[in-house]
Amino acid sequence: MDTREELEARAEALGLKVPGNIGDEKLAKRIREAEAAADEGGPTVTVICAVPGGRRRAGRRWDGGETRVPEDEFTEEMAKALARDPMFQVVEA
Repeated sequence: MDTREELEARAEALGLKVPGNIGDEKLAKRIREAEAAADEGGPTVTVICAVPGGRRRAGRRWDGGETRVPEDEFTEEMAKALARDPMFQVVEA
């Protein structure tokens, strides 16, 4: 497992904005998601959850902060469900 400093450096290199109080496991999960999306080379959708502890919506759990999802996995139903919740913001790249 990477040290905290290594995780933070990887997150910064990926352009992830994460809260300072995020745990190492959650940070590593976000990094893996972002790296997987970057490896696919396709467009991504960024979902921003304003609830620090995260929230369930659109059939999945979203961590607080930014989560990148490959565009082909982001469905119209997900977009509609997240649009109805003021604690979420969807940014298409």
